[in-house]
Amino acid sequence: MKEYYTYAYLRENGTPYYIGMGHGNRINSRHNRKQGSVPLPPEEKRIYLKKDISKEEAIKHEIYMISVFGRKDLNSGFLINLTDGGDNPPSAKGKKLTDDHKKKLSQAHKGKPKKYEPWNKGKKLGSKYRNNEERKAAHRERNRVWMRNYRNKK
Repeated sequence: MKEYYTYAYLRENGTPYYIGMGHGNRINSRHNRKQGSVPLPPEEKRIYLKKDISKEEAIKHEIYMISVFGRKDLNSGFLINLTDGGDNPPSAKGKKLTDDHKKKLSQAHKGKPKKYEPWNKGKKLGSKYRNNEERKAAHRERNRVWMRNYRNKK
């Protein structure tokens, strides 16, 4: 279980301008976002609000603190947070896509030009590697030689 925390970035006058949650070194990391990065204050202006709490508790506390201080973009307070909290940061890493979602993504990308060209597009393989079995055999032989040399060094 990871130990999470909530934190605040303070202005010169001591009022918070950003509330966040995280674990590890998140409090000292830059926060880049589409609308501009969150300025990282000097170390003495970064404070922990709650420490050693579960992820669920950290999310709830972040949401609560943002609701207490309010957000600038909604004209309800003075925090520069762009969400109500609990996003943890938005990421699709590790999530399984449904077949329906995959189909929608495929349709959305059809007809769009590729952003890059493969480095080997249009190039022919050398005669040495045209046959897949020959390539595998050459690779195995290189590994054998390397292992033999590695063992002899010890």
